[in-house]
Amino acid sequence: MNDNYELQQAVMHGLFDQQKYSGNDMLAPKLLVNSKEETIWEHLLDEFGVCQSFSIAVAFITKDMLTPFKAVMSELAARNVTGYLLTSDYLGFNDPAMFAELLKIPNLTVKITSVAGFHTKGYLFDNGAEKTMIVGSANLTRAAMLANYEWNLRLRSTAQGALFKQLEQQYTAQWHKAFLLTDAWVKDYALHYVTPQLTSKTASP
Repeated sequence: MNDNYELQQAVMHGLFDQQKYSGNDMLAPKLLVNSKEETIWEHLLDEFGVCQSFSIAVAFITKDMLTPFKAVMSELAARNVTGYLLTSDYLGFNDPAMFAELLKIPNLTVKITSVAGFHTKGYLFDNGAEKTMIVGSANLTRAAMLANYEWNLRLRSTAQGALFKQLEQQYTAQWHKAFLLTDAWVKDYALHYVTPQLTSKTASP
């Protein structure tokens, strides 16, 4: 039984008929939510642990989430794994200190999009022949990764899968339009930065 057959069965189990088709839980489409049993961050850790490269697009990132994220990046660097992160200055949520910390991660290339209303939350993992997409509501914040009630879909695909290709094309298009995060940009951003007045409803994206 080859890996593609198992993936086909898992996809059919998740999207067509769970009774007719067997489903490997690690391969099948899955709704990811934070619970006492598991968190969204734990699922991301599983993907980071086996990926050959990754691409992330998130609107919001908090500095407290960068502590565990940087630890993972260090582990990936030891495996010569590099990644890409697309984010923004939307609503002023991302503060200068957080951007400065991103610059300290050597195996991560970061770009800032100028797309108005950038509110994307997507994590793409390349494992060679197999691809993984986690797309939904979770930003790279401690609240979203560990506590908030979030809905995120994890889907696995072959390299030829149409949905992954669509996401890849969207990511590539936005990446080429974005500009590279630099120390000079962070200094200028900090100079003009005004801390947003967050309400209780928007304090934990």
